[in-house]
Amino acid sequence: MDCKQSNEGNQSPIQRFYAGQSILITGGTGFVGKVLLEKLLRSCPNISTIYLLMRPKRNKSIESQLNEMFESPLYDRIREKMPELRKKIVPLRADLNIDGLEMSENDKTLLIYNATIIFHVAASVQFNLKLEAATMINVNGTRFILYLAKRMQKLQSFIHVSTMYSNCYERHIEERFYTYPIDYKNLTNLSRNTEILKISSQWPNTYVFTKAIAEILLENEGQGFPLGIFRPSIITSCATEPIAGWNDNDMGATGIAMGILSGFLRFMPGDGNLRINYVPVDFTVNALIAFAWDVNHLYRKCNNQRPDHGAVFPTPSAC
Repeated sequence: MDCKQSNEGNQSPIQRFYAGQSILITGGTGFVGKVLLEKLLRSCPNISTIYLLMRPKRNKSIESQLNEMFESPLYDRIREKMPELRKKIVPLRADLNIDGLEMSENDKTLLIYNATIIFHVAASVQFNLKLEAATMINVNGTRFILYLAKRMQKLQSFIHVSTMYSNCYERHIEERFYTYPIDYKNLTNLSRNTEILKISSQWPNTYVFTKAIAEILLENEGQGFPLGIFRPSIITSCATEPIAGWNDNDMGATGIAMGILSGFLRFMPGDGNLRINYVPVDFTVNALIAFAWDVNHLYRKCNNQRPDHGAVFPTPSAC
């Protein structure tokens, strides 16, 4: 759908769901977050507000970073057709590398009383990051966002972006939670313990290991409200929208393609009988937006009521 105000009767159920919502996005300045922001503004222009958690950079305020980000060709259609949508974006200072995210009390209060949908996209995707650092971002960062979510007065949907490889040691992966012989509450303190390192060795890197632990954190401490875990595969360039082939990083498939085209990468090991699990970022974002609506729909269906604060969200087996 093009970015234009729609009459109520012409809107899809998903667009009607997003009308008037105040959305919190973590990782909104990353690859997926940028495309998610653009799609929400363009296809659901009746959104009330989008809060972006942003980490300040040296000698550059979060407002300056946001203005610079919005100069990207990714947002050309929005700037040209609906420039007023830029005013809906509210940047908030936060840092997942710091315990508690270093958010001000005013910003916390703002989110607690206003945010209605959460897209927790932020994460460290570095495969070689030390376990302690990966735990701080991917597990403790998720814990703090969950802590905020539990206090939100109007929360209707909380989507946590994980990865298809969080349980990659399994030959067949199901849409369910998995259990591990580890206490996630003490993972930060035990990250140098030899037993923890032995347990984590069944995962190929600290990224997928800590994303798996974050899922268990959410299962155990995320009862009581509409929570969904989204597991995409390897996310790559836009397929069609808003710009076919758009990408702004050199990670994953893009990095490999750059290496081949530059002549630097001449060969790499592989199995020609296997398929690579790539998914375009615009497909991913479309699914994310629909998923938040679906989680809320299931929430109301299971509770037979509107998603009022304090209602109990049953586990999938109970619904």
